[in-house]
Amino acid sequence: MKIPLVEITSTPRELVFLQGVQLGDHGEMRLVAPVDVRLEHYRSGSDLFFDGTLGFDLAAICGRCLEGCRVRLEKKFDFVLTPDTLPTNKNRELNRDEMDLSFYTGDEIDLAPFIQEQTLLGLPSRPLCKKDCLGLCPDCGVNRNQLECSCRQSSGDARMAVFRNLRVNR
Repeated sequence: MKIPLVEITSTPRELVFLQGVQLGDHGEMRLVAPVDVRLEHYRSGSDLFFDGTLGFDLAAICGRCLEGCRVRLEKKFDFVLTPDTLPTNKNRELNRDEMDLSFYTGDEIDLAPFIQEQTLLGLPSRPLCKKDCLGLCPDCGVNRNQLECSCRQSSGDARMAVFRNLRVNR
């Protein structure tokens, strides 16, 4: 989605659109459909402000039970674009003040790279099929969401066993 600079005014405007995003190599995760984008944009002087929410459906493998799942994710974002008044020497080193800035040039703003970046930032490190997923039994490997296993239930971390029988005299 591209927005002409003349359409970004000091009065906030809302945009709702779908944006195709490529995840690249992110293991077993893939987007099921284009990303739903809701954003508000406005300007203050020459700085451009964008606030919004991304919504996307992710097909993934659950990090606990290893079953395929589909997860709906929402991510809020905001960013500010500043006009690029610096020399166009791409090999120059950025100073500390420029590290947090994003710049724009030209007559329009292409939102695709920003939507791509925010979508990647919104991906879970370990997707779950549901919040209370029980995962696999560490002994027999059965999916505890589907079956109850007859393995002995652990009484905590085995590394802490030495402290269970510790007596402190007072």
